[in-house]
Amino acid sequence: AHQPFRPTMVVDPRPDDGPVLIMLEYDINLDQIEEFVQKIQPLRLSRERDGASRWDLWQDIAVPGRFVECFIVESWAEHYRQFLRFTLSDQELEHQVCALLRNGAMPTMR
Repeated sequence: AHQPFRPTMVVDPRPDDGPVLIMLEYDINLDQIEEFVQKIQPLRLSRERDGASRWDLWQDIAVPGRFVECFIVESWAEHYRQFLRFTLSDQELEHQVCALLRNGAMPTMR
C-alpha cells in the first residue's frame, strides 16, 4: 500500500506541540519545471483541505530545478491526521508530481 511522504525525526514530539513546518524538496527535470509548477497546485489544495494553514512553493536559485514546498499545520496531531485524510485522489496528485522528479527520485521531507 502506498504511504504518503513521512519525515525522518530525531525527536519524539508531543501531539499538541506545534505549529509544525513541513518542507519537501523536489529536484525537477529542467525541461519540466512549468509542468511541475502547474501540477503541484492541486496538491496545494489537498494540503490546505487537510489542515495546512499556510502553503508556499520556493525555487532554490542555488540548485537548478530544485523546489521546496513548505506548509504549516497547527500541531503534530494535526499533521498525523493529514495522513489519515490522504485519499486515492491525493495519491494520484502526488504521483503526477513525483513523475517529474529527476532520476525517479522521491522528494526529501523535513
